[in-house]
Amino acid sequence: MTQISFNLPAVWAPYLVNGDRDSLCFPSSDSQEIDLIDEWLHREEVGPCLSCSEIPSFTWKPDGPIHLGAECLIFTFELHGATP
Repeated sequence: MTQISFNLPAVWAPYLVNGDRDSLCFPSSDSQEIDLIDEWLHREEVGPCLSCSEIPSFTWKPDGPIHLGAECLIFTFELHGATP
């Protein structure tokens, strides 16, 4: 299994690790940021999140679709389409 890691906002952890959309701090009628995350993950051809680091660190330019400074964790995903 091939893996890839990204430095992404720590607040996304419940969604990326557990698929918990309700844990994100967005109004229930606004899924625009979730849609951006999902579209980016699809473009990157990643599968499920396998793990994430435990201690966040601040970065001005996280990986991902939203490049605002944030406390981030390193998320590791299964990479689709990769040959072993």
